[in-house]
Amino acid sequence: MRWLVLMLVLGNLALWWLFSGPDDVERDADASGRLPRVSELQTVPPSSAGESDVEAPAPAPDSARSGTGTAIEAPEVAVGDVPGESRQESGPVTEADPALAEIPIPEPKPVQRYCFRLGWFDSEEAALALAGDLSTVAISEPEVEAQEFEQPPLHWVIIPPRSSRDAALELFRDVQRRGVDSYLVTRGEMENAISLGLFESRESAERVLEKRISENLPAVLELFPRNQIRYALAFEAAYSSGSQELDQARANYGHQFELVEINGCEGVATTKKSP
Repeated sequence: MRWLVLMLVLGNLALWWLFSGPDDVERDADASGRLPRVSELQTVPPSSAGESDVEAPAPAPDSARSGTGTAIEAPEVAVGDVPGESRQESGPVTEADPALAEIPIPEPKPVQRYCFRLGWFDSEEAALALAGDLSTVAISEPEVEAQEFEQPPLHWVIIPPRSSRDAALELFRDVQRRGVDSYLVTRGEMENAISLGLFESRESAERVLEKRISENLPAVLELFPRNQIRYALAFEAAYSSGSQELDQARANYGHQFELVEINGCEGVATTKKSP
């Protein structure tokens, strides 16, 4: 009988300990008839790296499941709030398209300055007339260059200079009255002389000389220098090295002029800018 009473006492103690635990949250939930909010729950730290446990709310009472009692508020839990979850950026991840890779732009060919020299012109005025037509080509002001060309001298039948202009004029009028072609030299080394003709052939000059001497005219034979001064036009133009425009310009000028000189100017080549 004593054993039976002892067992009843122990059983009552066990029931009392089972239904009177330290979890105040569960007793409050049972007393109020509602589930606790997520913020009221206590999370248990994860037991190991990479794993996390979130304490779930207690099961709802029968009154909540059956539609009676206080309404249950849905917990607002963000994905980033759950331990162990990693947030990823939205949108598909695509690999780089090789076709969209940056295409290298070729470097422009350097522009070289070329020095042109075109000739020959019989006068400076003729050279300057061409300079006006080169305004769209030349990058410098065209300049006219003079050059002396030595040619074989002429054979000159001449009456040597007189002592004064008056003596020269008196003799000149006498020659003119005889019907001889002549002119009075008024300047240069042969000033106050009387010219009786210029000849390329020495034989022709000697025949005229003999005739004038036979007419009692004091004529002599001299060499008349005839170096010729001719003119060239010099300017600068810019072309890409080895360009077809440069070859075309060289061909065109070659058909127009006796002298065509095209050389690279001294200096460093520059890069042509795109407009």
